[in-house]
Amino acid sequence: MPDEFPADSYLKFQKKMPGATYVIQPSIKMCFDDGKLAVGKRVFDAGCGRGFHTKRFLEWAKEYLPKTPNVHLEVQSIVDLKIPSDIEKFDVVTSIFVLHFINKREDLRKAIHNLSCLLKSGGTLIACFPNFEAGFEWPRDEALKFGIGMSFDESAGFKDGLAAKINIYQGNEIKVSMGAYLWLRSTYQEFLEEAGFEKINFLSPIVSEEGKNEFGAEFFHNLLNPPKDIFVKAVKK
Repeated sequence: MPDEFPADSYLKFQKKMPGATYVIQPSIKMCFDDGKLAVGKRVFDAGCGRGFHTKRFLEWAKEYLPKTPNVHLEVQSIVDLKIPSDIEKFDVVTSIFVLHFINKREDLRKAIHNLSCLLKSGGTLIACFPNFEAGFEWPRDEALKFGIGMSFDESAGFKDGLAAKINIYQGNEIKVSMGAYLWLRSTYQEFLEEAGFEKINFLSPIVSEEGKNEFGAEFFHNLLNPPKDIFVKAVKK
């Protein structure tokens, strides 16, 4: 795995990103069947960081349930996850912007296998990562517009596991830079199938009505055409 993730700095700037608020959050909620998938369910948020997305899962559940579900936090590596043999399996496992920080193909395979081991049969995996396909690019003007972008060595060629940098901007200045690794969708598909998943669907993000009203639909056009990030929703056999 790469160096320690700068969770505090990332969270500080993430809250100000229009893409996080008006694209990623509503897209996760879409994957949760408009939040209903969180209701009365055991949810494991792998790589939750400071809990930015986890808090939303609880909010969605509270829309339907008066009491907040119990929350337990634990620090582990998603690659070397220690899963007790007597653990009660989960209904939903999420991995939001986590898997692309894994720098070795075999470790990515292990991580996806571990996520599968946490799920009940019929349970749902929801994950999100950069949409690294042919034509992938992230122009600087778009990065400045959304406060986040990605850079990589184009001379290295279009290859699975390409090393990249995720850069977070404030104005024209990079405030946080994190190493990442771009894996092809076919690689994720292969490892998901190996780990016992079916009904594997890759889903494009959506823009919330609030985002369209505040910025206009055109503001988000290049972020979604083609989508810079992609979601996957799969069911364990």
